[in-house]
Amino acid sequence: MAHTNSRKFLAKAMRRNGYSVKEISKKLEISTSTASIWLRNVVLDEKAQERLKGRKILGQYKAGLLRKQKTSTQK
Repeated sequence: MAHTNSRKFLAKAMRRNGYSVKEISKKLEISTSTASIWLRNVVLDEKAQERLKGRKILGQYKAGLLRKQKTSTQK
């Protein structure tokens, strides 16, 4: 499937704003590998890196809650 240049441009802009490759691939409905190839040379500034760190911490927190939930229901 051919992708338009506007999609590539949008993907790069999203990445510069701190979106993860997975978020971008879902939002633009492209494969993660395609997004990864398009975005491999995009340099993230400090603000973008902070957004990604925050999302990582939030994901870890949610995973911990789910793990607690599963273990408490198994008893």
